[in-house]
Amino acid sequence: MRHDLSTGSASCLSPLSSAPVTVVAIEGTTFHGPEAMTGIGRYVRNMARSLARIHAEQGVRLLATVGRLEHAALLADTVMHDVRAHLFPPLLPEASVPASRLRTFDRLEQDLIGLGATVYFDPNPFALYKNFFMPKRLRHAVMVHDLVPLTYRSAYFENWPDSLKVEYMRRLTHLAEAADVVLFPSQATAEEFRRLARPRPGLVQCVTGEGVDPVFLSPAAADTLAPAPVDDSGHAAARPYMLIVSNPADPRKNLGFTLTAFRHFLTLAASTRHVAMGLEIVMASDALVDQTQAHCRALGLGDRVRLRLGPTDAELRRLYRDAALLVCPSAAEGFGLPVIEALACGTPVLSSNRAGLGEFECDGWIMPGDLSSEAALAAGMLQALDRPRADPETARRYAAQFDWNAVAARTYRALSPQRGPHPSSPTCRA
Repeated sequence: MRHDLSTGSASCLSPLSSAPVTVVAIEGTTFHGPEAMTGIGRYVRNMARSLARIHAEQGVRLLATVGRLEHAALLADTVMHDVRAHLFPPLLPEASVPASRLRTFDRLEQDLIGLGATVYFDPNPFALYKNFFMPKRLRHAVMVHDLVPLTYRSAYFENWPDSLKVEYMRRLTHLAEAADVVLFPSQATAEEFRRLARPRPGLVQCVTGEGVDPVFLSPAAADTLAPAPVDDSGHAAARPYMLIVSNPADPRKNLGFTLTAFRHFLTLAASTRHVAMGLEIVMASDALVDQTQAHCRALGLGDRVRLRLGPTDAELRRLYRDAALLVCPSAAEGFGLPVIEALACGTPVLSSNRAGLGEFECDGWIMPGDLSSEAALAAGMLQALDRPRADPETARRYAAQFDWNAVAARTYRALSPQRGPHPSSPTCRA
C-alpha cells in the first residue's frame, strides 16, 4: 500500500486528475482517539477500508484527515487500499504543533477541495474530544450512532458541564439544520434523531446499518487467547463461561446490574449442570478496572469473574466462540455489534430488545433478556443456557448478511448526490 501524508497548502498537493463524481474525505481521528477500541472505532476502520476499496475501483483515492503525524501509520495499517492522509492538527485541540503548521478550517476545506474531495464525511460527530468541522462548500455527511445522552438525560446530559452541553447541542442543531446527509445504524436511531432534532425538510436521512468484521466469520483457525486475564483470583483453568462486552463507565451498559444478576444466577444454578459457570467481561481499556474488581469482590464473585482488557480480534473471536452465551443487557444501543459478532461465531445471545437491539431477529439464537430486575435477568440466563442450540450455520448465515461492503455501498450511494437513494427507499428519506 502507498501512503502519502500532506501538511502544506493545497498548491503543494497533487490534485486528483480524474476524480469521480464523488470523492469522500473521511474524518479519521477515531482511528486513534479514545473510542478507537469501541464499536464506533470498529465502524470507522471498516467503513474507511470499504470506502477506500470503492474509490480504488474507480482509480482514485479516499481522503482522510488525521490529527497527528504518527496516526498516519495507524491509518496505513488499517486501510488496505491507497489512501491520502491529510494532517490537520486543530481537529485534536491538544495536538502540539508549531504555530506555522496550524491551519484554519477554511484552509482545511481549501486543501480537501484541491485534492478533489466532493463530500466531507464525519463518522463520529459527537466525539467531544475533537473539534467539529462544518464545511461551507463541500457536502457535509455524518453518521449518528445514537443520541443516548438525550434519551437518558438523567444519566448523561444532565451530569455534564455546561460547556459540553452547549457543544453537544450546537453540533446536533447544525446537523439538523445545515448538514446534507445524516446516516444511521438502525431505524431506532433514525426515529430518535427525527424526534429530538426535528431536521429540516430536504435533509437526506438514510439507515445504512453496520457490518460484522470478516474476522468473526472466518472458519476456526489458529486463534490465540491471552493466558493471563486480569483478576486477583489466581484461577487460570478453563471453565464454561458467559460473556459480556461492556464499558463500566457507560451507565446504559448495565454492568453493575448484570453482576448482581450473575450472583442471583449462581444461586439458581447451584443444583444444575451450570454450577461451575463463570463470567468473562471484555473491556476496551483499563478504565475503572480497579472499581470493577472491587465490585466483584463485594458481591462475592471474585473467583467467578474475569476481566479481559483490549483483546485482539483473534482473542475476541475465540472468547465469542468458546462462550456458552453472550449476555447483552444494554438499555440502549444504536446497533449492537457484539450481538452480530457472537452470532457470527455460532454463540447464542441473551439480549434486551431496547432501541437498535430490538431490530435483530434470528430465531433460536437471540433470546429476550428481561431487565425488569436482576432476578429476572438471572432466570433468563439459566433458561438461555438450558435451551438446545440450533444449527450454528443458521446464526452464521444471519450474521453474514451484515456485510461491510454492502454497508459501504449504501453509504457511498447516499454521499453521492447524483446517485443518492430516492426518498421513497424504505431506508432513506429526504
